Amino acid sequence: MTQHSGTLSDFLHGFKRIFEPAAPTPVASAHGADEGQLPMQEVKNFELALQQLRQRAVALHAAQQQTSLGTSTLVSPLSPKASPAAAQQPLEVVHNQVRADILALHTQLQTHMALEEIQHVQALMHELDAVVLGTSGKDMEQRLRAAAINRLVQECAPLAWHALLTLMARAQVSWPAPTGLSPHDDERAVQVAWKRELAELEEAFVASSLERSADRALGVVKVWGTYYPSPDSSVWKRIVIQAVGCGILGYLLSVAVAKLRGDLTDLTVRVEHVLHEELATMQKVIQGGVSSVADADALIASATHLCEEVVPTMAWEAAMPDVHKALQRFDA
Repeated sequence: MTQHSGTLSDFLHGFKRIFEPAAPTPVASAHGADEGQLPMQEVKNFELALQQLRQRAVALHAAQQQTSLGTSTLVSPLSPKASPAAAQQPLEVVHNQVRADILALHTQLQTHMALEEIQHVQALMHELDAVVLGTSGKDMEQRLRAAAINRLVQECAPLAWHALLTLMARAQVSWPAPTGLSPHDDERAVQVAWKRELAELEEAFVASSLERSADRALGVVKVWGTYYPSPDSSVWKRIVIQAVGCGILGYLLSVAVAKLRGDLTDLTVRVEHVLHEELATMQKVIQGGVSSVADADALIASATHLCEEVVPTMAWEAAMPDVHKALQRFDA
């Protein structure tokens, strides 16, 4: 074991702190501090080395008159479709009505998810979303936590969508007809419209933020305010169906997080190993002097890949067996 391994093991113990609510910023911790503190000197060293590399890369680019990095064109998100006109009702009444329809569909599809459990997973999704949104300008621990959460969502969302479609097919529940169909459309045009709309619904579901998924789990659509569509409209029915999918997603995430909050010694060792190796490489290069733009950029890319891809992949691989096993709940 290296001189820093004990510290990093404490920091990553059980890997569970990555998924726990962020603790108040502690005073500097000494090696061998209590587990309740955050002894993370090696992780801080890793972050410092990465900052030094980035600063050096900027200087090298400037020396080569490459200060203009250009700007990427940001694709504006599609504006939400205006909700159909409806008489304004007290918000609590509307929410209670859509919630009742959602719970009824859960029962019809036999998800075995009652209101209490849905509220629990909804709260968890809001909690995880707060972690992801709080990463800007934060330390390495926070960014690792957010990257791991994003990976869990990336993996669990398609599984939840597939489970929803399977339950619907088994219960013979159909999506409302696609919008914009003409009575004169032939069978082929109708099928194309169905396929396109389902693809768009899936894309939106998988790409949804945790906040949106949490809200939708109980039918909350903030952009509508109190102007919800009529309960017999196709828009209302789509929201109810999607809500069941969001509940399933929350359940799968709760299973994954429970696994990662447990005692995962093997995962801790693996994460410790890759972080320590990357840190050693960066420190060696920095001490020797970084004179090449390509070398600096390569090291930064490697460290970024480690934080955004490698460690989150380890987290998902640890949780994946439990998540797939949890899907059996919907086979009954």
